[in-house]
Amino acid sequence: MEGGFATYEQLVASDYWYFSMSLDMTEGLLGDDGTAVMDFFAQDSTELEALYPDSALVTGAVWSAQAPDLRYEDSDVAWVGTAADGTGAAEHAPAVSASATEGNKKYTCSLAKELSKIGRNPADFEKTFAVKMGARIYDDDSATTFTTIPMSETSYFLDQPPSYATAAEGAYALFVSSLAALAILLMAF
Repeated sequence: MEGGFATYEQLVASDYWYFSMSLDMTEGLLGDDGTAVMDFFAQDSTELEALYPDSALVTGAVWSAQAPDLRYEDSDVAWVGTAADGTGAAEHAPAVSASATEGNKKYTCSLAKELSKIGRNPADFEKTFAVKMGARIYDDDSATTFTTIPMSETSYFLDQPPSYATAAEGAYALFVSSLAALAILLMAF
């Protein structure tokens, strides 16, 4: 798992906080197209194991019917995923390195959340997240059994995005210079 910020200099352009998650495994294991689906779920501290492979909300159900009360609706998700054509989050996340294992491929999914420059809340940053990631491989959309990819655990510290003090001072200086030039022109005429 990798994460960071994609920052853009334009004052009106949003920045993005991105995550790239990869599974390094035998090439072709996911089929020819390597299609993967990522769902979003809301879980609090009492539901941490609700989506584990042995959970009653997972076993015996097709993937699209698992944990329906915890599943986010598409309109509730503020993250942009990577589309099949490579657009979306992949536009803001750097490319992931190739697998170092002969015959393997990294199957990557990137997510990005827009961070507008105006109205950013400093309380949203300087936090550590405990991240658990696992995967399941199904034969098709109607399958209720799956192959489990073992879960991995890590932590991620969300730092403050880069500051724009220099850019703001530069814009302010340009504004003041422009006003001074206008004042000189007006005094000349």
